[in-house]
Amino acid sequence: MSTHDPEFFAPPPPDLLRTPSHRVIGVLPGPDEAAASFLELSEAGFAREGIYALCGAEGVRRLDPSGKHHGLRGRVIRAVENAASDDTLFDYADELTAGAVIVSVPALDDETQSRAAHVLREHGATKMRYFGAATITELG
Repeated sequence: MSTHDPEFFAPPPPDLLRTPSHRVIGVLPGPDEAAASFLELSEAGFAREGIYALCGAEGVRRLDPSGKHHGLRGRVIRAVENAASDDTLFDYADELTAGAVIVSVPALDDETQSRAAHVLREHGATKMRYFGAATITELG
């Protein structure tokens, strides 16, 4: 798989990303590390179609921490999400602007959460978090 594989970098629907649920999120230094982590996660049994990445200007637009690019509904959604959390979305947008890639991996239980975090960490992931049903856990 090349570092520009459109399947890997294709965003999941819908257009405005919502707070993830049961996912490990990590910031990788760049597309090469993200692609390598994707391969290793796939080999470790994670479903390829469940792993996705955000990068570049399109990633920032989809993340849209303030909601301003998604109309009134987007602003309301982000206002509620931002009031209930820290500056995570703004931090992630800054990382994307600087050239990093955000990788999101499904993790429905503690074991898959641990495996996903391990693989991402091996490829240089930072600012890892596990987004549970109603919790966010710092993973390093």
